[in-house]
Amino acid sequence: MDLFGNIKKGVIKMYKPNQLYGDFFKIPFLDISNYELDKNITKLIPKNIAEKYKIIAIDKFAQILTIGITEKRNKNIIPILEEQLKYKIIPFLISLTDWTNIIQTVYIN
Repeated sequence: MDLFGNIKKGVIKMYKPNQLYGDFFKIPFLDISNYELDKNITKLIPKNIAEKYKIIAIDKFAQILTIGITEKRNKNIIPILEEQLKYKIIPFLISLTDWTNIIQTVYIN
C-alpha cells in the first residue's frame, strides 16, 4: 500500500505543516484557533513587538507567561521580553493564521 493509502486508513497520521515544523525544531505546537484569550494578558506584549516578531501572549500563571510564536527564528526576543516583563516565558509554535486572527481582534485601534 502506498503512503496516501496508509494515511487514508489511519495507519499513518497526517500532520499539519506547523506540527511537523514544531516537532523538527523541538517547539511544541499549540492550536489556539478555538482559544478565548484574555486581552489583558495578550496586551502584555506591545503591538509593535507582537507584529515585528509575530508573537502573542497566550496565558500566564504566577510568573510564567506562555507565548505563541510563528517562527523559530523569533525565539531571540524571548530573553529580552523576560527581562522587560519579569516573567519566565515558555514558547509554543502557533500558526500564522491563528496569530493574524488574534492580532486583528486584540489590537483594535
